[in-house]
Amino acid sequence: MSHGLAQTTMDQFRIWDVWGSYMAGAGGCEFFQTGDASFDDFRTKEAFYMTVVRARRFIEDNVPYSVMQPADNLLSGADRILLGGAGPDLPHLSAGGRHRRASI
Repeated sequence: MSHGLAQTTMDQFRIWDVWGSYMAGAGGCEFFQTGDASFDDFRTKEAFYMTVVRARRFIEDNVPYSVMQPADNLLSGADRILLGGAGPDLPHLSAGGRHRRASI
């Protein structure tokens, strides 16, 4: 049954919900399903759940998240960046492309 709401695509989900959340300091993502009172089959959303698992694993295994600092003011629009001090920076460029770190 459709309620006239557009479904989120996997690309939108990765860009805004998964990486956007982690880069803003969230601990993960919440899932809401339109018409969830009648929603029983979570297998249809498996790709979304696995995307969150992969992103979390990537961050835990590769990113010194706990010592990084947000510096979104160095980028424009909805883009975000975590600075790693002496380590790597972690930019989230919502439209893709390359990031150039401004001098601080």
